[in-house]
Amino acid sequence: MQWKSHAIIAFVSATAIFYFLTDVDLIRLIMLGIFAAMSALIPDIDLPQSKARSVSDLIVVAIAAVFSYLSSCNWGLCIPGINQIEKIVFLALVIIGIYFLAMKFIMPRHRGFTHSLVACLGFSVLVFLVAGMQFAIAGLVGYLSHLIADREIKLL
Repeated sequence: MQWKSHAIIAFVSATAIFYFLTDVDLIRLIMLGIFAAMSALIPDIDLPQSKARSVSDLIVVAIAAVFSYLSSCNWGLCIPGINQIEKIVFLALVIIGIYFLAMKFIMPRHRGFTHSLVACLGFSVLVFLVAGMQFAIAGLVGYLSHLIADREIKLL
């Protein structure tokens, strides 16, 4: 199934669930639906040409750059000197390198672990810890809708 289909199914499912079962305003409802749509793409991160993988590649590069800059500036804003620039570039390259090596050599085969209930629940718990219950439910709905649409649900 294409990424757009997964995103639409997740968006509609999550917005319907939150609309009928909770009392959220329209903006929050749309935000939860969009988050569910994005979460529906996560199971295909193990596929190199997937939308989730291309977006995660960009996000990791951006996060590595910001993290490297902030850590070299004592978690504040600064104009880095030449030594700090070397540290920023080195740290960013290490983070990016670890990510791409993990994606190349550790990532399971397509429709492997990322298409499991354990991965789905792990993702939901992580979202709960970062963003709270409503986003965790939206993430669960999105991720689970992907597994159901692919007819590929594993325990582990």
